[in-house]
This record gives sequence, C-alpha cells and structure tokens, in this order.
Amino acid sequence: MGEGSPGERIARPIRPSLADYWASVEEFCRLCQRELPDRFVSCIIVGSLSTGDIVPGWSDVDAYLVLDAAKDDSSDRVSALIDNVTRKFPWLSTDRGSLFSVIPVTRLELLEGGPDVSFLSQWDIKRHGIVSCGEDLRPFVPEPKLDEAWIDRNTDWMISYLEREKESTPYWRARNAIGFIMNGARNAVIRRGAYAKAKEELANTFEGLYPERVDVLRSAMNHRAHWPLILENVKAVAAVYEQSMDFLRWIGSPPKPGTL
Repeated sequence: MGEGSPGERIARPIRPSLADYWASVEEFCRLCQRELPDRFVSCIIVGSLSTGDIVPGWSDVDAYLVLDAAKDDSSDRVSALIDNVTRKFPWLSTDRGSLFSVIPVTRLELLEGGPDVSFLSQWDIKRHGIVSCGEDLRPFVPEPKLDEAWIDRNTDWMISYLEREKESTPYWRARNAIGFIMNGARNAVIRRGAYAKAKEELANTFEGLYPERVDVLRSAMNHRAHWPLILENVKAVAAVYEQSMDFLRWIGSPPKPGTL
C-alpha cells in the first residue's frame, strides 16, 4: 500500500496481542460472576476469536452473555461491566464505543431464538462458540433451518448502513467496508447451503461458487490481515468503500453460482 501524501495519512491504532484479547474476556467473566450473581448463566465467545483467525487490532471481542432471566436493569449493568473492561484495556476503546461487543440474552432466547439470536447466531454458537465461563449450553442450542428472509434483511441493512455512512471517518469507512464484504460473502455461501467458520475457509468456499467475484473477497481479507496499512491512504479507503457497495448489491440479487 502506498504511503500517500502527508495529508492523506492517518495514524495507526494501537495493536494489542492475542493474549490481550483473552485477558479482556477473563476480566469480563470475573466481573460478571461478581456483579451479576443473581442472573449470570454463561458467557459464550463467537466471531474470529472463537474460530482462531483473529487479527489483533482489527477484530472485536464478540460474545453472548446469557442471563437466567431479563430484568429491567440488566442492560445498564452489562454496559457498566463493558465500560470497566474497556477502561482496563484501553485498546478496546473507539470513538463509537468499545470493541468489546456483548449481546445480553436470556437462556430462553438463546435456545428458542429472538431479536438478538438469529438462526446464524445459533449455528455459530453451536458449531464454534467457546464458553469462557459459566454453564455450557451449546448442546441444547438447536440447529434451526436456513432463514433466507433474514439473509435478505441483513444484506439490505448493510447496504443501507454504508449509504448512510459515506461521510464518516476513513477509519470507520474502511472497517465497515472490509467487514461487510466478508459478511456479504458469508451470506452468499450460506444461501447455497454451505457453512464456513474461519475466513480462509469462507474464501475457499466462496471461490468454488463464485470464482468471478472472489478477488473482491480476497482483497478485503488482505486489508483485514494488514489492517493498519489501508488507513495510510484515504484513496484506498474510498476505493474499498465503493467496492463494498457494489459487492453487496450483487449479493442482494441474489447471485447464482458462477455468475457475475
């Protein structure tokens, strides 16, 4: 990636280690068990931290916090715990909140689905979720049927989000564009009845179905793997942003294997 002119360069973010990620999870577990003893059930890690292909500095911590039952103050109390973890691990902090992303759900929501627990959430939890603390509910999570309507809604949401965020900072345009290309590719793969966990597995599966478009996905994955570099050139950020818009519109067609 070219360095760009001085006016185009952006400061690189702090790059934590893999051990830092797991340390933040351990701290969150400690706080949950101490502060939520009346309702805490388990904390289940999903996303790239659970699939083993995390990119320190790029990746979030994605987790489901399972509570025994919903209570009016649960959301505020969980937010306070996230704030505490973020203060202890400041590399998690961004101008839009914490990279420590936790979705609180009840035991019933986890097992039966709900607004925050889609069919894909249940697939991920059951197939590669890691129980960082608490009860292991994975054997009881069902294998729901493919929900194509959810895939359509999710793809449409990503397109709408990118359209709204055209004037956001290069940091967020790059993060969103790269992440949404990978999410869009996963939607296309899932629609065809395939399932991929780690990013390389996703790329290989996608290439088998849509070889004409795999270069877009491979490019996004390369930006992710070398995340700070793209931030040094706003022209590259603009290019991947436009590329992501076009890619998601194509995903929303929906595409057929081997077609442009």
